Amino acid sequence: MSPQDKRIKARIYHGQMSGKDREESHRSFIRDEVHVMVATVAFGMGIDKPNIRCVIHYGCPKSLESYYQERGRCGRDGLAFICWLYYTRSDFAKADFFFGESQGIQRESIIESLMAAQKYCLLTVLARVFRRGIRIQ
Repeated sequence: MSPQDKRIKARIYHGQMSGKDREESHRSFIRDEVHVMVATVAFGMGIDKPNIRCVIHYGCPKSLESYYQERGRCGRDGLAFICWLYYTRSDFAKADFFFGESQGIQRESIIESLMAAQKYCLLTVLARVFRRGIRIQ
């Protein structure tokens, strides 16, 4: 096998691309012409592809509902998959800043969603620490 054969075919997808480029990225991913798609959250909303094996999230989700929706893109064919979530505590401060203009009940609802996402992230990490050395099926 030549070094060129070992290359991973990848594309990008984001809102600032031309419609033609977004369409081409989407088409090539759906047809398995590329193996990795680096994309914004918007890309995943239209994907109904059964053989996605891995989704990597960068940044804490705005809510648990959106996280479950995004990670739900994996393993639709029933085979094994993995979903990674990378975040920092500063993600929560940024989110609070971005939703700072919201008022009243809307703001309370947004903060409640963010707190649930933060709690999920922290408890998941702690659970992994406490389970270290134990084989988890």
